Amino acid sequence: MLYSEPDPKYVDVIVRRYIAHVGSDSDVYLVRDGKQYSYQEVVAEPELENA
Repeated sequence: MLYSEPDPKYVDVIVRRYIAHVGSDSDVYLVRDGKQYSYQEVVAEPELENA
């Protein structure tokens, strides 16, 4: 099975549209290396992009 990771700019748009649709970012989070980050942590911490 081939899998292509989506470009980060498209993911950003999808996440922003989802948040606009549901009206809150309280249930939006990123899981990286087994650790969960809230959406607010991710947008506040640009170094997570390069982790």
